[in-house]
Amino acid sequence: MEAILKEYSQGDSHDDTFAHYLENAVNRKGYEHVRNNNLEMALKIFEWNTIYFPDSFNTWDSLAETYLRSGKKEMAARYYERSLELNPENNNAKEQLKKLQSPR
Repeated sequence: MEAILKEYSQGDSHDDTFAHYLENAVNRKGYEHVRNNNLEMALKIFEWNTIYFPDSFNTWDSLAETYLRSGKKEMAARYYERSLELNPENNNAKEQLKKLQSPR
């Protein structure tokens, strides 16, 4: 997969359909690890996805969610904020940030 992404990132034109498919495929793989409670591997996959798709609010949202599940609230808040910068309409990020910022 690494070679495919390298080739993709060096191309003159980007096929948005392929990019969208690849981003979603990687995200699905990350969530497989979340479901299996392998959060360390899920974080690596989601971090990788943000490197290759830094303008996708969804990649940052998934990374934030997994940090939150890992108990790393500061990291989760940072990445929910990034997701919200990219998509101000991301209601999930808004809700999670509100929960993270409210005193309990």
